[in-house]
Amino acid sequence: MPSEVLVVSRENTGAERYVSLKRADRYEMADGHYNLGGKCIEIEMEDIPHGLMAVARVAGSHLVEIEIAAYGGYDWDGSERQWSIR
Repeated sequence: MPSEVLVVSRENTGAERYVSLKRADRYEMADGHYNLGGKCIEIEMEDIPHGLMAVARVAGSHLVEIEIAAYGGYDWDGSERQWSIR
């Protein structure tokens, strides 16, 4: 797991947030989306009835993005409220 990651930008789409990252390390991984810590991270957040999920994206052997999305078609404005990982 990377020890230092630079957050380049954040984009909220209404149901998802894309966090663009910059990390110099290269990974021996094919391009694609990966579960974090060996599983899909599930996040409980106040006022988000079905919770959120998070995955990481690798492109060109670099960690480039984390995607956070609301379950169940719920609109999320990107505001962070009380949350916990389950």
